[in-house]
Amino acid sequence: MNVYEILTKTIVNKLEKGIIPWKKPYNGIEVAPMNFLSKKEYNGINRLLLSLTGFNSPYWLTYNQAKTYLGYKKVGRAWKWKGKGEDPKLGVQKECTPHKILFAKTCFKKDKEGKEKSYTVWRYSIVYNLDEINGIDCPYVKEVEDNSLKINNKYITNCQKKIRLYSDTETIPPIIVHSKPIAFYNHTKDYIGTPNINGYHESEMYYATLFHEIIHSTGHKSRCNREFGKTMKSSQYAKEELIAEIGSFFLCNETGIASATIDNTVAYLQSWLKHLKDDPKMIIIASSKAQEAMNYLAQAPKLV
Repeated sequence: MNVYEILTKTIVNKLEKGIIPWKKPYNGIEVAPMNFLSKKEYNGINRLLLSLTGFNSPYWLTYNQAKTYLGYKKVGRAWKWKGKGEDPKLGVQKECTPHKILFAKTCFKKDKEGKEKSYTVWRYSIVYNLDEINGIDCPYVKEVEDNSLKINNKYITNCQKKIRLYSDTETIPPIIVHSKPIAFYNHTKDYIGTPNINGYHESEMYYATLFHEIIHSTGHKSRCNREFGKTMKSSQYAKEELIAEIGSFFLCNETGIASATIDNTVAYLQSWLKHLKDDPKMIIIASSKAQEAMNYLAQAPKLV
């Protein structure tokens, strides 16, 4: 049993002990994402997906909900302004990003014997954050503290050396520091984005998140050439998230911060496993792909 298999067993053992709540590693509103009209919180994979978008507002609406709330009425396929005066062009901004949420629909069909049986079909709906809807003020009045002004996270030497090695030898794509509370890997333009270290709750969370995006970047066609999945609801997308998070844990172990990040890693993994119907084999498959990513990173030339 190699070191990666031992680490994977540690993750599996943690998963078998029950549910661990996932904590968003970077600073921002801690209110759960919810529908603006019903105030009903999103659960499961939808809660995770919407929490990762980086918006300040926790509220979400469908396009139709936004238009109806603002006073428009649908006539045929067009929305007509029913307020006073000229149409103020309220609603979802043209440049905003649609986000998919998943929901299960129970359907029924009769078998060969004429007995009715139920089965589940997964559907998705498109929602938009209140920050990107013109005409609706966010009622969330609690001010969001600028934690970056109060937090003074310290750089961790072992982690910095690892990232510098990968960056300076061009083993990974450029890392861009930005002001939004979200980290990501853009596989189309091939770069990594992250808030600065003080945008995270803890130093260890900064590096664990950055390691996650670094593993994602190894999936680029010029590196390990993995399939990312075209949509967040696809099983391939979920598998890639498992690979990135397990690979992040491997890097955390190499740099000595795994004990501080293991619980959040397991919490993140269990969320995506739910999307894959708790298939226990997926951890082993994803672990194997994460090992391949680690082998690729290990080939980085050593700096003098």
